[in-house]
Order: sequence, then C-alpha cells, then structure tokens
Amino acid sequence: IFGGDEDEVKEIETTIRSASMDRSGKYTLTMEDDAVWTQIDTTRLPRQPKAGQKVKIKVATMGSYFASIEGGRTIRMKRGR
Repeated sequence: IFGGDEDEVKEIETTIRSASMDRSGKYTLTMEDDAVWTQIDTTRLPRQPKAGQKVKIKVATMGSYFASIEGGRTIRMKRGR
C-alpha cells in the first residue's frame, strides 16, 4: 500500500468490512481490500467501529499509522497483513 519512494502515498481512504475488540480493548479492523489493521495505542473510541464506515489511514512514525474512523478520534495502528 505505502511505497518507499518520494511519491509515496501518505494517506489512504478505505472501508471497514469487519471490526473486533480484544480483551485489552484494542480494535482489529479488516478492510474491504482484505488488509488487517491492529490498534497499538490505548485510545478509547466513543463508538465501536462498524462495517461500512470509512477510515482514513495516515503514515505516522516508527512504522505505525494513524487511523481516523468517519472523521472521529484518531487511533494508532499497525498493518497486520
């Protein structure tokens, strides 16, 4: 998704296909393109992410990314697959 050259994409927009939460309250989101993203911070979202919601994912530091669901609060995530 994100290349390594000067023209690399800094932000993508995608759609959630499914969302789940683990015991520690962190989300795993599966997108329409089969990409899996896992939350790595402890930010609590006011509402659980749902299928069909739009997500903007931006490059953050140290191999992580920021995801904003429907323009809401931003959570830090890493790419699973």
